[in-house]
Formats: sequence, C-alpha cells, structure tokens
Amino acid sequence: MKILVTGGTGFGGSHLVDALIGYAGGLKMQGLELKIKVNEFLAHRVKEMIKSGVFKNEEDFLKNAIKEMVRKYEVQELNIRMDEFARKMAKKHPKSLSEMVLAVRTEENESL
Repeated sequence: MKILVTGGTGFGGSHLVDALIGYAGGLKMQGLELKIKVNEFLAHRVKEMIKSGVFKNEEDFLKNAIKEMVRKYEVQELNIRMDEFARKMAKKHPKSLSEMVLAVRTEENESL
C-alpha cells in the first residue's frame, strides 16, 4: 500500500508524516497492515491525547489524521477548480464586477 501525503512540510502534514513513518506498531486498514514508527516526542503526545480522551486509541488517532489530510486535499482541489473557473470567467467577461454593475445600471437608466 502506498500513501501520498500532500502538504507534508507544513505544520500538520509534518506531524502526519512523522506519525506514518515512525509510529511503533501496526494498524490494519481494510485488510492491509500499515507498520510505522514515530519519534519519541510524537508518540508521547499521541498517548497524552488518548489518555485525555481526544482519541479512543492509536488506530482512532491515525484514522482521524488520515481523514483530515484527505479533507484538506479535497478542499485544495476545490480551490484549484474554483480558481480555474474564475480565470475562465475573467477571460470571457473582462470587466470587473463593479464595471458590469455600473454598465447594467446605466443601461437601465437609459431605457427608462
């Protein structure tokens, strides 16, 4: 199984990459087993979060971390698509929104 992590150099992504690369033990994901090791500091932080009730166990932590990374990737993809749409619309309609509103108002005033 291969896992692609985007944003792995950012704050959250770097922690997820550390978790995936270094976490001691194994995690079963739909019949697949992911074996990872984590540095001592991160392992301690995960255990603290589990102890305080943020996560049920290590598997719950990893599932939530992966879900969050997937969600961030999906949001990034939507932003890219929205930017592409905005560029297409800007080419198709080169006037700014303010200019278009003024033109419509002027046209309405002339027709009255």
